[in-house]
Amino acid sequence: MATPIKPASGEVIQSTSGSASVTFEWAERTNQVAYRLRYKLTSADTWTTVEESSSATTKTITLPEGEYVWSAQVKYGAFTQSWELFYSESTFSVYDAPTVTVTAPSATITDMPINYAITFTDDNGSFAEGTLKVYEMSGGSIVGMKYSEWLSGLSGSITTAEFLPETGKTYMFLFDVTSSTTLTASAYTTQAVSMAAPRHGTLAITNDAQTGYTSLTVGWDNATGSTNATSADLYRVDGDSRVQLATGLTNPSTFVDKYAPLNKSYTYQVVTFANSGAFYVKEFTNKIVTDRWFAIWDGGAKSAWAEWNPTGSYKLTRPQKKRVHYVGREYPVSYDGTALDESHNITFTVVDMDSWSNGFIELMHDGGRGVYKSVDGKVFWADFEITNTPKYTSITRIGTVNLEITRIEGDAV
Repeated sequence: MATPIKPASGEVIQSTSGSASVTFEWAERTNQVAYRLRYKLTSADTWTTVEESSSATTKTITLPEGEYVWSAQVKYGAFTQSWELFYSESTFSVYDAPTVTVTAPSATITDMPINYAITFTDDNGSFAEGTLKVYEMSGGSIVGMKYSEWLSGLSGSITTAEFLPETGKTYMFLFDVTSSTTLTASAYTTQAVSMAAPRHGTLAITNDAQTGYTSLTVGWDNATGSTNATSADLYRVDGDSRVQLATGLTNPSTFVDKYAPLNKSYTYQVVTFANSGAFYVKEFTNKIVTDRWFAIWDGGAKSAWAEWNPTGSYKLTRPQKKRVHYVGREYPVSYDGTALDESHNITFTVVDMDSWSNGFIELMHDGGRGVYKSVDGKVFWADFEITNTPKYTSITRIGTVNLEITRIEGDAV
């Protein structure tokens, strides 16, 4: 029998202006000499039949929109030809694609959230699903995708928590939708962004050389910018490192930065936000001057300190490096990975052995792991090991404390 191949059962073929070229295909039969193809609308009573003396296994016919059923049979035989039975019927549909129109955003974006809406028209189906993708544009070309979401309906909104468009830039909003017929359609709009800048951030800074902490009061003034600020975020910038310290701050808000570097200049950024999502970044330079270094652990709840000692040492090695001698070569060949071992050794003299060493003893009992803040501006996660050497020459014990500090991987602080 002439097994139908395409259109496959249930297939939807997209038409244009109400019609489509449909290619029928059935399985090849040895010694085929003729075929009969029949099709009809599922609502019709009579078949349209095409019969040709041919070994062809395909036939293309232009059909109007509708739901169809079809089948085929072939005549075959090497010496005596006979018609086989019509194979089981297969159904398919011919439909025009749906149409989509973007109705929002329809003008320059001046506020948040961004409300979006589309109209969907399909005589043969209904909206099934879709996606929205937002692209940054420059000179009519796409720079990159900035936001995307699945669409469960024809309208919605994009909040500041999901996407922050930048004033002065242009964005394309591209909608791709799928009908219940499985056919798809696309539409887009391109809109510029012009939002009023919020009030500029303020920052009051108080450094404590005894603890190595910095107390910060974040807010914004009432004189700068074009519109009121609704919240602020706080960042610390040190070289290539930019760490978010706090988010969603109100005016005023306080924050204690326990992990700021010592004896070097770095920057705080106060980023203020308007309700529209527009933001403004203001920078403040700071430097904590102290002769102490610190170990901080237990999420910043505990710390210990010691004064700088010029006899400390610092060692940086590459544990994966190896050198191999080969025959015929005078010097070895060096192989290396990417790993580093960084260790610091600090020895300091104490006058009151108990009060000075107890903090480091507690650190060891708590796991010996924390953040090391060096006197020369280094801040990193480390494993600590402590050696106490007391002297019992007086009622008040004196002596030395030696710390081995090994740098390890850890989250940004």
